[in-house]
Amino acid sequence: MHHPFIPPRCYIAHPYTAGSPELTDMHVQGAKLAGLAAARRGWYPVMPTVNTGGFDRLAPEIDNELWLAGTLGLMRTCEAVLMAGDWTRSQGCRDEYADAMERGIPVYTLETLPESGIEEEDTTPSARPHGIDPLMEGGHA
Repeated sequence: MHHPFIPPRCYIAHPYTAGSPELTDMHVQGAKLAGLAAARRGWYPVMPTVNTGGFDRLAPEIDNELWLAGTLGLMRTCEAVLMAGDWTRSQGCRDEYADAMERGIPVYTLETLPESGIEEEDTTPSARPHGIDPLMEGGHA
């Protein structure tokens, strides 16, 4: 089925690790709530903590660097980044923030995240937030 409308992606940067599995699970829940807030504003939430949450416990032999590098790769494909939870206390979130700023990806908090601004009828690159078509900007089609 063809979907003419593809919503802009918003990467949810939320702390993951905590002092216990229960607290880590609470962080995953917090990321879900932030993603839901983004979706209510017309963004498609990209939530790596939800996607791979718990893998570190299921497969501790996998180097954490795989997860960190993979999340940065995902973030770089998004049109915006939402810094959520107590992100300033998370080294991973601070690294994501710095990378997004360096690459010119718009960064928001829950208080500043705008509506996506894209209507279903208008999917042209100029209709994307900030006029950016990330697939074309990087030379990828």
